[in-house]
Amino acid sequence: MTYVIEAARPDDSAQLGPLLLRAWLQTYPNPEVGIDEDWIREHRGSSATAEGINQWREFIEAANQEPDLLFCRVLRSETEIVGVLCGRRGEMVTLGPMYLLNHVQGQGLGGRMMTEFLTWAGAAPIGLWATDY
Repeated sequence: MTYVIEAARPDDSAQLGPLLLRAWLQTYPNPEVGIDEDWIREHRGSSATAEGINQWREFIEAANQEPDLLFCRVLRSETEIVGVLCGRRGEMVTLGPMYLLNHVQGQGLGGRMMTEFLTWAGAAPIGLWATDY
């Protein structure tokens, strides 16, 4: 399978919200600490709603208008988006979110996406973009 990393397009927003929810459902369930599918859907499911998709569209449009300040790349297979990496530039460069679906992990694709991000970031200090829960 061929994978391509490229700048996100506004129409990609319809896939990105559900992609994040899918990645969370694949990665984070841990019933021992109370994080099950219901918890994930309650706390992260908004990314796949119309409002969440619209927020993605707005971010992508802003990133396309201000590429020096906002970074958003998607990893495309022949049929779908299978990964995303975004960042922001302010006093420091912040990384996040970065997700790859399970079936594409371990192929060096995350490293390729990170290389593009680090090239964009240049010599700026880098922090993480955290989400409140």
